[in-house]
Amino acid sequence: MYSIPDRTVPVWDQVKKVIMDAGTGNQFAGYRVVFDDESCESTLNALTRSMEKEIEKIEGLVVNAETDLGKRALDTQLKRVKTLKGRTMWYEKMYNKKLKDITESLKILDGTLVLAVGNAASAD
Repeated sequence: MYSIPDRTVPVWDQVKKVIMDAGTGNQFAGYRVVFDDESCESTLNALTRSMEKEIEKIEGLVVNAETDLGKRALDTQLKRVKTLKGRTMWYEKMYNKKLKDITESLKILDGTLVLAVGNAASAD
């Protein structure tokens, strides 16, 4: 199941038609669901909590680590942060609402990781 912005529905309808006309055997169904303000807020709160937990895990590994992580482990965490940044931007577009606290936390964590990767690289 995927959520797509209303403005992209016509494009996805064309993609769906091409795939179904190709005879791949794939079936598609489209359902239009509209969230009221309360549902949007509830969903965003759940998404925010989930992302905050992921940020806390990364912070625990990087900032609060009792041992230094190697460059490869730091690179992995940096990729996780970049993925979270992408998800944040997608949620902001989808719900037309800024997630300022998450964005700021990711910005700080990204900077911390970039410095840590640089330090780990120079230590090698």
